[in-house]
Amino acid sequence: MINIFSAVGLFAFGAFVGWVGAHYQVADECKQLGGFFVGSETFKCHKVEQRETE
Repeated sequence: MINIFSAVGLFAFGAFVGWVGAHYQVADECKQLGGFFVGSETFKCHKVEQRETE
């Protein structure tokens, strides 16, 4: 029998894995297509280069 702490822990772990996966998916779509869509909306991506600090 699963207790409440195990259920909450598994839920938190699953949410974290989903959050990370979504970020990598959006980054991959931006690299390949220059944008991504959610429903009927389309988003265009712009890469921001890191500047070296002096």
